[in-house]
Amino acid sequence: WGGDKPRKALASRLSASPGGYIQGLVMETFPSPDSSTVAEALKSKADEIAEEAGSAEKRIAILKRGVEAAGCEKFPTTCSAIKGIDDAATNVFGESLILVVKPKKKQALDTCESNSNIGVVMPLTGAIKLTSGDHTTEVAAKETAVVDFCQGITATTASEEAVPVVFIQAWHPDVAALERTTIIRDRAEGWGLKEQEKAITKAVNTAAKKSWDKTAKVWRQHCAKHEELREALANAGAEAKQAAEEKPVADEAEEQAREEEKRQALEERRKAQEAKKQREMDRRERQKQVREMEEQARDPWLADETVKAEKATLESLKQQRRDANAALEFDEASRLTKEVNKQERVVEKAIKKARKAYRKAQKAAKAEG
Repeated sequence: WGGDKPRKALASRLSASPGGYIQGLVMETFPSPDSSTVAEALKSKADEIAEEAGSAEKRIAILKRGVEAAGCEKFPTTCSAIKGIDDAATNVFGESLILVVKPKKKQALDTCESNSNIGVVMPLTGAIKLTSGDHTTEVAAKETAVVDFCQGITATTASEEAVPVVFIQAWHPDVAALERTTIIRDRAEGWGLKEQEKAITKAVNTAAKKSWDKTAKVWRQHCAKHEELREALANAGAEAKQAAEEKPVADEAEEQAREEEKRQALEERRKAQEAKKQREMDRRERQKQVREMEEQARDPWLADETVKAEKATLESLKQQRRDANAALEFDEASRLTKEVNKQERVVEKAIKKARKAYRKAQKAAKAEG
């Protein structure tokens, strides 16, 4: 029903009452007459109606909310023809009527009470032009036009004489019987149709069993908006299928990218940890070297090769014990503790022996001097 703005404005205007606005109904300004069985049925009675009502001089209602109005007494043939069209006869919105389009004057068509209706127009004695915004269509005498009269439509004629026009308001073909009867029951009391409610709903259900499938099928075959909708749905289906086919590939690529990003992050973290560990080892090595130099300056015998070898063994055992503790290998750590204690005693003996040898050498040197 037009673009988003017109549709929202229409929904706002019509949604105040039950059945006034129904979501999802497809409509265009001037659908093809071939799309409507109402237009087909009306045209089949064109000669009879024109012969009787072609002399009408002013507006007169034929049916009003599915009930006979004053026009049925004046134009019984026209009344009978319209009542024979189920979608018009059971429609409880607005009126089906005869209006007169005068030369050089714009005649506004009634505006819809619900988007659940379509309009069908048939001029009787001359051609008319229908206009709605930028949309126009020409309708010859005794021909029909289907109209979206929710949008506001005006009729004009180039004829020098006034042209009587039959204007039928009928159910939209996509409104199913259940929706129609629900709307009728919701509105019957407020419109004074409580007594006719049962008869109208029965007529709706009877007509639906007889002709609704055909009416809806014809509408969907010939309505351009339905074709656009089918193409849109087909395209959406194709796009969805393509997306579904591409999704695993895209997901796999995305997963690989995530895994690569994770791998790079772990690699950078590993390098940072190794660099930190190396800096700590370098710091400890420098401290060790400084400590050894201080010890050797204070206790020169510690430079003895045997002492240095035994101390290196002791340090190796201590490192092995630290590794075992870190790996939670407590039995191995306990065993290494005994080895460390044993090696510490070996180091002490080596130091004593080296110290004794150093002092002895010092005394010998003094004696020679």
